[in-house]
Amino acid sequence: MNEDKSNVVINNIKKSDVQKENSLYPEPVFKCYIGPGNNADLIENILTSIGYERQYEKTDDFKIKWVQTIQSINWNLFKDGEQMVNHIQGEDYFTTKIQLCQSLQTYEKISINMFKRPSHFLPLNQFVPETFKLDEKYDRDTFFNTHKPGDVWICKPNGLNQGLFDLNSNKQNNIL
Repeated sequence: MNEDKSNVVINNIKKSDVQKENSLYPEPVFKCYIGPGNNADLIENILTSIGYERQYEKTDDFKIKWVQTIQSINWNLFKDGEQMVNHIQGEDYFTTKIQLCQSLQTYEKISINMFKRPSHFLPLNQFVPETFKLDEKYDRDTFFNTHKPGDVWICKPNGLNQGLFDLNSNKQNNIL
């Protein structure tokens, strides 16, 4: 008789369930804190689908913390190697859109000037929309020389986490 012992049912209780309850070393439950905004529902679905339990109270007892701003992370209590967060301490080159864009632009310029670019190299303008930092004179002048009547551009004020608006007329350009 070939019997799978892990699936034996005694009084409508699986033997494996009884073993888990009586185990001296229960399976750890990893907790995640997901702050509001920043695609919280999407992140929750992904993390809970792989076994994380969402906690709603703000605490420093977590395995993963997903928050909108780096200021929501207490770096003094962060346990490196044990906890994960969706920000990099002291590195806004990857976590802000404008710094990431500037890093990619710099990388592209260096790779063009210093290295022979392979033919499969994807130019920046093929995967990042044309971007101008309007508080810098060179970028602002380039933008106004590029902008044609009827064009629609998206303007994102820096650091507000909100406030997108479109620029599609010279009247709106005067705001800048």
